[in-house]
Amino acid sequence: MLFTFLFIILLQCCKISDQIILECEFKSILDFYTCTAKNFQTTFNDRNVTCINGTHQRGYTNDDVIQVDIEYQNCPFLPLNLNNVFPNLKNLMISKSNVQHLLSGDLHGLQHLQYLVLSNNPIDQIGHDFFLRMSNLISIVIENCHLKKIDPETFDFLPNLQLVSLSANECIDNYFVRQNINGFPRNKLKASIVSQCQRNEENLKPKTLKNCKRKAQTADSLILDYFAIIIIAFLLIVTIVLIFFFLWTYKKKFHGNWSQMKRYLK
Repeated sequence: MLFTFLFIILLQCCKISDQIILECEFKSILDFYTCTAKNFQTTFNDRNVTCINGTHQRGYTNDDVIQVDIEYQNCPFLPLNLNNVFPNLKNLMISKSNVQHLLSGDLHGLQHLQYLVLSNNPIDQIGHDFFLRMSNLISIVIENCHLKKIDPETFDFLPNLQLVSLSANECIDNYFVRQNINGFPRNKLKASIVSQCQRNEENLKPKTLKNCKRKAQTADSLILDYFAIIIIAFLLIVTIVLIFFFLWTYKKKFHGNWSQMKRYLK
């Protein structure tokens, strides 16, 4: 019974280490039922949101959440799996939260996403496939993010764009709005990116990937250390239990008579 209990504790520890909990304060903001994140952080390995912690307003569930607002948190990497916990998510705002890397596939699964805000984060580049399969996006705001490089094809996969704001970045300081007659100025956006954000000859992508791998290796090392501590603690507890069981048997059953116990074991 005791060993079963200890084994369950060990499994729970392992399970907890693999999941990210998003703590939400649920409220309506401008008619959008919103999860405002609290005490939230991500790493390269730990960014898969599997649990939501928070009390819904009466009559609401996760299915009613339209907007996620993450501000003043610590998210170097974007959270994943939000589409599974909030299946009707349309607005995602992650600002002033130390976002540094926009990786291919970060937005996959958010098929209903229409508005994306990533302002005031130390982001230095956007790759050509970051917005791949995000055809419902209407508005993208990435302001004051120190952008140095943007692939000219980054926004080619977005047929419904109405606004792209790239104001106050290092390589570009401009915004682009859909006009009723001429539609969205896609050619002007691409021309601005080519002329302003392709002049930097430094290849940022390998550097970014190298930093990601280094962070992943560091995270892997910390996880291994964590599990090693758990296993050592588990073995120590088992050893202590066995010692106490031996002493209890020696005292109760054999009344402290070592010779009697020795004959019994034979």
